[in-house]
Amino acid sequence: MTNPDEIVEAIEAAEEAKEVAKIVEYVELASSHGGDEDWAEASEAALDALYRLVKGGSAQPSLSYLKSVLKTLTSWKEEEAIVEVGLGCVVAIASKAKEDTDNPEDAAAVDVGLVVQLMKDFADEATIQEQACLAMEGLAIWKASWKTALASQEGIQEELGQARDSRITNERNKSYPVRAAKALGMEL
Repeated sequence: MTNPDEIVEAIEAAEEAKEVAKIVEYVELASSHGGDEDWAEASEAALDALYRLVKGGSAQPSLSYLKSVLKTLTSWKEEEAIVEVGLGCVVAIASKAKEDTDNPEDAAAVDVGLVVQLMKDFADEATIQEQACLAMEGLAIWKASWKTALASQEGIQEELGQARDSRITNERNKSYPVRAAKALGMEL
């Protein structure tokens, strides 16, 4: 299958059958077409399906899932809807992940700084700000090395402060930057 419309149909069938590995394959396939508008719907659909399967407990989160999502975020970093759902996937995966048991070398190969960069790139998008904060919190809790990497990102404290003070408009969600800062071992 190389037609994005066929892929969207296949994603629906795979999600219904709870075939998580197949969904991850579609996430990877769609990320290889990053920037090609014909593939935007397929990419978003694959990420949405992965999000629902992880949140619903049908998939045990893994580092490989996270890598696939971050690869997609890198290749579609200009596409707001894909960034939003991709960060939601990071949140879902990180929040359900087990303790820091993966190979440290594998964890080092993951660029968690991308989450901070997307937060900066989409400063005017409240939902992306919220998702980025929750993603940072989850990643920092999941792996100590990611906590260190995120906390050392240039301007991270200022970004979190701006998210809390002006970028996030839903009062209830203004706690997300504070939660992220706490997970990173810093005060806002």
